[in-house]
Amino acid sequence: MQDSDLASERATDQAEKADVSIVVSQIVLDRFTKLPRNGKPSDAQWTVLAGLVAVPTGRHFEQAKLISLSTGTKCLGRSQRRPGLVADSHAEVLARRLFNRQLLDEVHTIVRGKSSSFLSIEPDGRCAWREDRYSLYMYVSHAPCGDSVICNKDRTKSCGLALDDTVALDINRTGAKPVPLGGQDPLRPGKGYHTIGLLRTKPGRGESTNSMSCSDKISRWVACGIQSRLLGAFLARPIPLAGLIIGGEVFDESALRRAIVERHSCPLDTLKIMPAPHSFVFRHGRRQGAECCCTSLLVRVNNQEVAVDGRRHGVVKKFIGTPKAELGICRRQLLMAFRDLVHDMLENGDVRANVRLAPLLTTSYAETKEKATPAWLAERRSLFDSKMPHWTCKEGQDFSL
Repeated sequence: MQDSDLASERATDQAEKADVSIVVSQIVLDRFTKLPRNGKPSDAQWTVLAGLVAVPTGRHFEQAKLISLSTGTKCLGRSQRRPGLVADSHAEVLARRLFNRQLLDEVHTIVRGKSSSFLSIEPDGRCAWREDRYSLYMYVSHAPCGDSVICNKDRTKSCGLALDDTVALDINRTGAKPVPLGGQDPLRPGKGYHTIGLLRTKPGRGESTNSMSCSDKISRWVACGIQSRLLGAFLARPIPLAGLIIGGEVFDESALRRAIVERHSCPLDTLKIMPAPHSFVFRHGRRQGAECCCTSLLVRVNNQEVAVDGRRHGVVKKFIGTPKAELGICRRQLLMAFRDLVHDMLENGDVRANVRLAPLLTTSYAETKEKATPAWLAERRSLFDSKMPHWTCKEGQDFSL
């Protein structure tokens, strides 16, 4: 290929990335703007916004579809974890959980004899993401917490501004803490404060958490697919994340790629990483003097909830701790949705489900996840774990309905 052809190809690729960034950012921000005020941050508060958008192949951008949208920055301490609570309420994690719940419903739609926009049926009876129709992109209004934000302080979208020597010699810092069994931060002044590449856990309010940082979690989604293990039981192959669109002032593509791809070097597919356009600004982003919003918005197709402290917002006190206070994406509700789906498959006489999934109708949550994991996902997770060991263990996984 000649140099002129390579230059033309690169220019086309850059133009397409810019178009995708505009489309995805606009869809997520427009949907957020149109939502009711309940659960949104006030003018004096800040939060993080995330969304997952299915972008059609062939540049038919007008047919792009929002699958999930969420806001949030909070995380429960390790002693607060319960089956009926959502422990990690960072926006990126909520958006992924909402996506998985939506696709469980899509599988259920197929089982009931209807078609799905996002899933097709394979010859072996399992479902698959329609990669010929859609690529999946995630928008986040701020760089993911953890390793992704550790970069030189001059790596901002306003890098044309004059910088003093102090800024040039410092780095952006993360509140995420290194996992105990891995390397640690030297905490020296300036650029020596952090060690890059470490697995980290999210900070909590007082008590520490055992939830991995968003940089770590997204890196696993890139390597293994964005589907959960429960959803994976019904899929023939992983669902790849095609790209990330990152908003906010700090954007360092090399730091993002290092944290999300290069630490494991086993992505399912080439990951596009793009800045959100300057014209699409999330006005509730983090800023000096603003308070952190304590509520989260959870939006998917035909469903919307407001969350606080890992449960439904607005539930009267006597119902806290009961199913009436549970969000549709908490572990207990996801297990119930999984079992309802398996039950309907058996009712429809699905022989494959009878052999493979029927035994999971009575197992605990932890055992269900373990036994539901298909071979292709187990293989990807094993490869990822060998590259990024010391992932934290979660309490409260071994519960039954």
